Amino acid sequence: MTSLGVFIVDDEPLARRRLTLMLREVAGVRLLGESDGGADTLARIATLKPDVLLLDIKMPELDGFELSRRLDSLSPPVVIFVTAFNHHALQAWDHGGAAAYLLKPVGLARLRAALGRAGAQLRARDAEERIAELTQILQNLRAQAPAEPSPYVQEFWSLGHGARVRIRTDRVFLIDSESDYVRLHTSDGAAALVRQTLTRTAAQLDPERFIRIHRSTIVRIERISTVRQGPNGAMQVVLDNGIVRAVGRIYAPSLRSLLKSRRTAAAGAMTTSLRT
Repeated sequence: MTSLGVFIVDDEPLARRRLTLMLREVAGVRLLGESDGGADTLARIATLKPDVLLLDIKMPELDGFELSRRLDSLSPPVVIFVTAFNHHALQAWDHGGAAAYLLKPVGLARLRAALGRAGAQLRARDAEERIAELTQILQNLRAQAPAEPSPYVQEFWSLGHGARVRIRTDRVFLIDSESDYVRLHTSDGAAALVRQTLTRTAAQLDPERFIRIHRSTIVRIERISTVRQGPNGAMQVVLDNGIVRAVGRIYAPSLRSLLKSRRTAAAGAMTTSLRT
């Protein structure tokens, strides 16, 4: 901001004249205009867009407090109240948004100090607006930025009936090994063969979503309904649609660890909920 644009509102011509002369003595200030507080005052302020308003309080048509309340709320000028009455000065002090108040007759030193405070208030406002603008720009850039690519596969391709069929990973809930193939079972009840080993498939899947429970089986973790002991004493996993798969002995520890961590997380969430 190179200079402060000032507009004077006072119904007394001599008071306006005195302020005009003193403003010439203040560096970095330019007088944009003046008004006696008549009906056209708000329109002139809206047109000229001053930075600072030197505003009398007691005026016949519209008092200074009411005028300041009617200013454009989007970008109002900083108000410096000017009054001849002490009780008005106290009201002006309580008025939110005013940079200062001055008692008539106004002295040059006090006017200069009040304008300095007004300038500081405007600079702070500009800085806040700039920060808000930059924050919005940053949020927009983040929203437009492409998502970080996942290191895990998002889809498989199956060859069937002479055509390649895409199977999205988020639809797969169970994978069974069939020799050099894997059979992908999807949430819509379909199944598709993909030519690759179960070991390779396991390495391609997100371990937060899938777990290998047998040398021949991978299941989606969120679809596990029950873990139980089977007729022969071995562990079994029951999925939420009733499908049962055996748990291999070497894979049982990792499944137990998963279940334990999930129970701990659930207990922690419940404790937090109860506390709040």
